[in-house]
Amino acid sequence: MDLQKSSFINLEDFINSSLGSHQILVIDFSQNKIDSQGLISLAQALEKCTKLSSLEIILYQSKINAQSATILGSALINCNELSNLEINLSETQIDAQVILGLCNSISQCVKLQSLYLTLCEIKVSNQDVENVGVVLSKIPNLLSLTLFLQRNQINGKGICGLMSTLSNYPTLYKLKLDFWQNQFNEQDDAQYLGLTLEKLSKLKILKLNLNENNLNSDDAQILGNSLAKCTNLFQLNLYLSYNNIGIEGAQKLCFGLSKCIKLQKLKLRLHTNDILQEQKYLIRQKVWKFKRLVAYKECL
Repeated sequence: MDLQKSSFINLEDFINSSLGSHQILVIDFSQNKIDSQGLISLAQALEKCTKLSSLEIILYQSKINAQSATILGSALINCNELSNLEINLSETQIDAQVILGLCNSISQCVKLQSLYLTLCEIKVSNQDVENVGVVLSKIPNLLSLTLFLQRNQINGKGICGLMSTLSNYPTLYKLKLDFWQNQFNEQDDAQYLGLTLEKLSKLKILKLNLNENNLNSDDAQILGNSLAKCTNLFQLNLYLSYNNIGIEGAQKLCFGLSKCIKLQKLKLRLHTNDILQEQKYLIRQKVWKFKRLVAYKECL
């Protein structure tokens, strides 16, 4: 039986809808910003959506305080059938403790299997992202986790802290992390990241965006060698554009990836990395030799 999908861009329209009938719900306030009182009204309406299995809330650039976030969190807990949740809090006026409180509520959604959380440009620090990981790792049945953390204040230590909290997660098989344009400026940042990647041995699908993070040839080699130790990895999307990897780093990366014994699908982005047009075939030669690869997409 096909589930009914409902979409709203206006708070009043949603409040006046047949709340008890919604199964798949998209609430997009990116064009009609709401304040904290509006978020409380939204939360109160969500509590009446007793059949809800999938929810997407876009609160881009909205004003959210601790009280309204707490009430929203309580409403999510009361959505007893919720299995898929997407929340976009990018560029909102929200502090780390409020985010942590909301994540704590999300961790109590016992049927949740897929979580998509967007936290771009809200000054998330290393400690903040590690704390979020600790809380989210308590979700009992999570299979898929996506975290968009673009343009924050996170370096290798922060990513290491986040991934370490997720590395022993018993059910997680799909992980997507987007760290585009963060702060990989320290010498050991890639080493921290590599050590943590090695712990993700249970993952089958990994999508990792490290575009524009000052990565060099040695960093690429570390990534390749570490990913080779993800022994169950079936699909990898690796975005490393706008770095300083060069052809030598790209070849070292591919050499490491060639050791991923179960890898069948690879999407690799390396454009704007000081790789000449005539050198790109060297990368393709490396990839084409991967023994089990059946699907490959590139952007060199």
